[in-house]
Amino acid sequence: MSIATGMLLTSALLCTAWSANAQTALSKSSKIKAAYIFNFTKYIEWPRAAFTHIETPITICVEHNPEFNDFIKALVKQRKVGKDQRSLIVRNINDANICHIAYVKSAEAHTETLLRNALVLSDMNNKHAFSAIIFFRQNDKLRFEINMVEVNRLNITISSELLKLARVK
Repeated sequence: MSIATGMLLTSALLCTAWSANAQTALSKSSKIKAAYIFNFTKYIEWPRAAFTHIETPITICVEHNPEFNDFIKALVKQRKVGKDQRSLIVRNINDANICHIAYVKSAEAHTETLLRNALVLSDMNNKHAFSAIIFFRQNDKLRFEINMVEVNRLNITISSELLKLARVK
């Protein structure tokens, strides 16, 4: 199965898999972003130095509403990704001391140290100085752009399969 098919299937499952309460609280676009964030972890490799030991989970930090946080937590619960089969945890960006991925919803400043070492995801209208992946809409579909300068600065490896789906800058 291709990465595009996998992402589509995950997105489709997301729209039906959670409780009615979570479904009404979140837009379809937010659910798809959560699916993208989860799927990105499958196709990105961080340098070993990004983790204190082999069992260290990948920390996803989100700056969003509580419904989004709960939704993405449920999505990644008990999942393992990558060669090292790392677990995933979700933290509110304001409560985190380390982030491997940080979804920054607003343009306001967060601790530069926290974001400088994270793969920062943002929306096109709220790009951050460290944004490596930027969500945008094209022909009424959610797409993403990858900033390779930022990816290379972080010494992160992104699968060619994921790069094929992105607009690469």
